[in-house]
Amino acid sequence: MAPLEAEEIGRAFTEYLNYLQEKVNELKSLFFFRIDENDRSALERITSCLRESSETLNKAEKLLYNLKAYVQSEQEAHNDAKILQDLIESFEYKVKSVMKQLPEGEQSYIGNYFKETTNSYGNGTKEMESSPQNHRHYVSEKKRTSSSNSLPANISAITVGKVSADELNQVPQYLKGRLTAEKVNQIIDKLDSLFREKYTLLSKPLRTLSSAEIDKVTEYRNQEVDQVVNSYFLSDQDLKNCSCLKFDTTTKNTLHVLRHLGRLKEVQSKDKRLYMIV
Repeated sequence: MAPLEAEEIGRAFTEYLNYLQEKVNELKSLFFFRIDENDRSALERITSCLRESSETLNKAEKLLYNLKAYVQSEQEAHNDAKILQDLIESFEYKVKSVMKQLPEGEQSYIGNYFKETTNSYGNGTKEMESSPQNHRHYVSEKKRTSSSNSLPANISAITVGKVSADELNQVPQYLKGRLTAEKVNQIIDKLDSLFREKYTLLSKPLRTLSSAEIDKVTEYRNQEVDQVVNSYFLSDQDLKNCSCLKFDTTTKNTLHVLRHLGRLKEVQSKDKRLYMIV
């Protein structure tokens, strides 16, 4: 029921109430007449008045039923709108979180894309999809080849690579300490697991991420520097936060060994240390 229809029902209901009030007043006035058995006019008037009042009451009852149904539907629509609003706010938060991590040119492109799509849903979307030069207009070659766009087809392919006993023997004693190949490979397994966990999350569609995952993705994006673009890396903080790996002397010595063997490259930024697979 549209709002206009509801107003019309309200006006009709008011008219029925006024009509019923008139009939009630008419019945009251008839009660003062003495009804003669030979004169049925007063009785007929009372009967007619009661019949008309009954019909009006039936109409008013139907109107009340329609109004009740309308109010109920409006309440359901309000509840649905509230749910939709919550979803929109959640999506808006996710989009803003990701947008902040994009290069400035990329943000301009996406902003223009959404404007185009909003103004003309069909034409805008097709125009942007069929004109890749629009994207290149805003994004430089370097920025378009970010690490988020170079994920491997198979996440399990990301690995530091096991170390053999012969390789470990070539490492200076002061670097490896008491490490054995078995111990080094145990830590490598945990590093591989961390790499795969990280890039599995980064490969997920935005719409599937929870708020906690969005925060984690944002944290990963904040770690990126020019030296690790298009590479797979972990930060020292990632290692410290891992419950399956103790960031102790054994782990640090293993990282030194992997650097010496050319498996990892250490990149120092202003507030963190990054370990990149070579």
